[in-house]
Amino acid sequence: MLLLPEITQKEDAEIIAGKIVKSFQRAFILKNHELKITASIGIAIYPDCGVDFDTLKKNADIAMYKVKEKGRDNFQSYDSIME
Repeated sequence: MLLLPEITQKEDAEIIAGKIVKSFQRAFILKNHELKITASIGIAIYPDCGVDFDTLKKNADIAMYKVKEKGRDNFQSYDSIME
């Protein structure tokens, strides 16, 4: 979980999420083993996606599982039609 208190626009969060996903697309070397890791990120922005921590966390989780359903290694912003 990553909290970004200065972010108020969905587009700004999506730019950051895109950079995070891209950074995981390179293999990691650990004790001579190449590891390939994917990142699936769900985004929930206050107050549009919730006004308290629990609701924001739940909605980010819903968005993350939508990414996983679509094939992983991406990000998705929460939308109320996901429920």
